[in-house]
Amino acid sequence: MYLLTKQNQKKSNKFLLKELKMAKKFSRYKKKRLRRRNI
Repeated sequence: MYLLTKQNQKKSNKFLLKELKMAKKFSRYKKKRLRRRNI
């Protein structure tokens, strides 16, 4: 049981990191689009 939870934590951490990276990329992309529209 303990090992299982540890493995799940590792998996979820990787998933969270991936999501964070995607969110950062997306926000950057949105900012660029907004700037382009303003010009």
